[in-house]
Amino acid sequence: MGVFPPAIFLYETNFDLLELAKQPNWWLGGPNVHTLSLWTWLIALIMSISDSPTITFATLHIITFMVNAFAISALVRTLYQYGVSPCLALMSGLLLLLMPLVLVQIGYMYTESLVMSLSILAWASWHNNREGAAVLFALIAIGMKMTGVVIAACIGLLLLLRLIDGFSYKRLLYLTSLPLALLFVISAQSWLGALSPTHGMSWGNPYDMYSELYRRLSITPELTSFICLGAFAAFCYAIFQWRQSRGTNPFLLLYRGNAEIGSRFIALIYTPIFGIGIIVMSFAGMLFLHRYVVPMIPFAIVQMVLLAQLLKFQRELSFIFVIGCLVSIYNHGGVLYNPTAAFSIVEASHAYKPYVLAQKTIIDEIEKLGNDVPIYVSREIDYMTSNPMVGYVTEKKPNIYGIYKPQYTNPSVEEFPSQFYAVFTNPGHGGARLINIINQASQLENWQVFKIYRQNIGGYTMFISRVINVDKFDLEPG
Repeated sequence: MGVFPPAIFLYETNFDLLELAKQPNWWLGGPNVHTLSLWTWLIALIMSISDSPTITFATLHIITFMVNAFAISALVRTLYQYGVSPCLALMSGLLLLLMPLVLVQIGYMYTESLVMSLSILAWASWHNNREGAAVLFALIAIGMKMTGVVIAACIGLLLLLRLIDGFSYKRLLYLTSLPLALLFVISAQSWLGALSPTHGMSWGNPYDMYSELYRRLSITPELTSFICLGAFAAFCYAIFQWRQSRGTNPFLLLYRGNAEIGSRFIALIYTPIFGIGIIVMSFAGMLFLHRYVVPMIPFAIVQMVLLAQLLKFQRELSFIFVIGCLVSIYNHGGVLYNPTAAFSIVEASHAYKPYVLAQKTIIDEIEKLGNDVPIYVSREIDYMTSNPMVGYVTEKKPNIYGIYKPQYTNPSVEEFPSQFYAVFTNPGHGGARLINIINQASQLENWQVFKIYRQNIGGYTMFISRVINVDKFDLEPG
């Protein structure tokens, strides 16, 4: 899913953005998701040039790896410029790279790792007093995904303080570009006559979403603890710095445009602001996914490093980060988690690899079913088989139907064709509906269910059942 359905639509329609904006959103099974993302547009451009999923994926991997490598090197370099020991600076970058969630998202070709990298680059640029570069990276982050608004807000606040201290038309242009970009991203969907990306969505009431947020964070205790420790370190740093300032107001230095103080300010407030945003969005009905916290992780590291530098225990923190690297290597495949608990846990480590293998394997079986009998699938399989450019099928099958779509909200097996295939791959995204239909058919005398294929790969059980109304269809199952 993600950015590929809209990119494929643009690729097939010669970049008809207006038509894409009129399509159903992802909740309704359409391609209208991340329609205005710069990453979507870049993927569509690469598809148009290469006309090959293999070349497209290779190019995207190279771009993603290069951007993240550049950002991690900027993180290490900026910490060194802070006066942090070379060992601790290097261990900070290595820990970030080895964390399972970060590593798998870098290979995911999605937006979270890019927002993380762009936020790092904006922060590092501000530290080097390059306002224009910092604003540019913040603008690109907003263009990638709305979560880029956090780094944009940090940069915008510092620009406002500098503008108050000394007026500059260039600085005013920088400052106004950030809210204008945000306004464009928020408003453009409606200007284009598009459905809201959240139109028709209903994950549950706010209390349920907050409870789910708490449950999912508890499944990844080391990740949750790490981010909370970063926020706590930021709080302690602010308190200790205030006490050690001896009458010098650090906010006065911030007001007067001190670049290093400004970059430290960004590092200290980024994680708390981002975390508050996640909590607020959960109460607003957003379902939390672990990959949302990826941009917070490097700043949690910086927060700990700043406190260690202030309290003079850099060597101890270096040792702790070494342990963190070893834990990350051990947890590379998600052994500390229960990957089958939810998809957000699957994509939090390289437990995602056996899950993808399981998906590919059952898609290969689906391709063997022929094109005459309807095949009902859940959301992820519907998208993965929707176009060869997604990389999973050689050609699109005309008889695949997404069971997650609104017309199947309360399905009765009697409303289905006299024979069909039910492909179960995921309890969510329509999978529960498939189980419900299969159970209905099993309890009726005029229906029969034949499980023609079953697999268990990496703990992920998937199967294909052939469901037949024996009163209307008199053939032996094949």
